[in-house]
Amino acid sequence: MSTFLDFLNRAKETNSTIAELSECVSIADSLKAQSASAQYGTHEEIAEVMMRIQNDFRTKAEETKKTLERMREENKEHFNVFGYDRGFAARHTHLQSLAQRLGLVVEDFRRVQRGFVKHEGERLKTQYLIANPKASQEELVALEDREKGRTLLQEVFTVGSKSAKEIVMRAERRRSSIETILQGVSELKELSDDFLAYLVTNDAEMDRVRVDVKASAGQTMQAEKTIEMVADRKIRVLKAKKTVGLVCGGSVALIFIYIFFRAG
Repeated sequence: MSTFLDFLNRAKETNSTIAELSECVSIADSLKAQSASAQYGTHEEIAEVMMRIQNDFRTKAEETKKTLERMREENKEHFNVFGYDRGFAARHTHLQSLAQRLGLVVEDFRRVQRGFVKHEGERLKTQYLIANPKASQEELVALEDREKGRTLLQEVFTVGSKSAKEIVMRAERRRSSIETILQGVSELKELSDDFLAYLVTNDAEMDRVRVDVKASAGQTMQAEKTIEMVADRKIRVLKAKKTVGLVCGGSVALIFIYIFFRAG
């Protein structure tokens, strides 16, 4: 079982990791802003960097989640041995704070990624219109669908001119990057839900511990009162017996004195 100092050191390291994840959010937000005015070649590089950042972010966030889960299990072991003490309460507070911070950072990153995907979707539609100026609104909406979008681009590529084919190839690469990032956003949503469940479960467990401790304290107080009542009753009984004994002894003495004087 780890000491409280060891726990604090790992909490500090976890906090630093969350700060690094927060920096990833800032970098991704900056890339999203740059992509709005970037030329295609530069834009492709931005999309690749964005996907790498997403992979690194997800991997690091998942590792941090596992670290928090291990620390939480250790705190449960501490409770099983020492009960609800200051060490357990302090660990719980740190874990809740770290999990909440991590959850918020994940949500911020998902927000940035969704914004990037939305912008990419608009540029994809623009590219498709260049290659197929007669495209209907239904076709533009269908571009966002995984299977339909791929089919539409392939059809334009087949019937289009050489310049149109080049545009469509670029559009397909953009559509593919959108698909990859959306998959990552979906996986991060699951991770975010896990953190929410973690926070709710941890709070529920803490409430149950508080109730158990309160109930135990109440039972202890009741037991102490019962013991006091029994002890008080015994004392009163002993006093009563002593008083009765004294009275009886005094009465017998008076009777003997009375008999003695009558006989005299």
